[in-house]
Amino acid sequence: WYQRRVRASAPVIKAANVVTSQAPTKKKVPVYEPIILKEPPPEPIFMLDPPSISAYELDVLKLTAQFVAKNGKTFLQTLIQKEQKNYIFDFLRPQHGHFQYFTKLVEQYSKILLPESLMLENLRLESETPSKLLDKVLYKVEWVKYQERVRKKEEDDAEKERVSFAQIDWHDFVVVETIDFPVEELGELPPPVTPDELGARLIAQERHERLKITQGDMP
Repeated sequence: WYQRRVRASAPVIKAANVVTSQAPTKKKVPVYEPIILKEPPPEPIFMLDPPSISAYELDVLKLTAQFVAKNGKTFLQTLIQKEQKNYIFDFLRPQHGHFQYFTKLVEQYSKILLPESLMLENLRLESETPSKLLDKVLYKVEWVKYQERVRKKEEDDAEKERVSFAQIDWHDFVVVETIDFPVEELGELPPPVTPDELGARLIAQERHERLKITQGDMP
């Protein structure tokens, strides 16, 4: 009886194995074209780092910029005359350290309250085609990475220059002769060379000699 049950269930097990042995379908991985960097991306219009002030002073500054952007220069002149003795509004003075930040805020609020037709058109296009906005973001990311690589290379080159300069044995130099010039004597002599300039000249001379040796070894 048990053997008959096993033989009866064998086709079912075989069919189940056939179903489970099918390989899962592979998902297509999207292929992105490499980004070619040509020009730096445009600076963000509505991004501005706030100064190091208290939250209350920052709120006063932002609220004042909003009212100036809405009501114009007449409101600004009236506010300056009215609050000239109030230290909270010292940022309205051109010589104040936060005046430039205040001016940029006024410009940004003005663009929001009275937007240009071109900016509205760009916003409409970006909302209808999010892929273009994504392309701008990816271009910005690649540009930031490129700037980081350039900065890292400059730092590495500066470190190599510093190490080469430190390896110069200044004790190998001896004074061959001393020439005294009277104070009243005028001459067309070059200015004295500093140790940094001398070290840079020695490093450049060593590079030039290594380059000549390398070129001489070439067939």
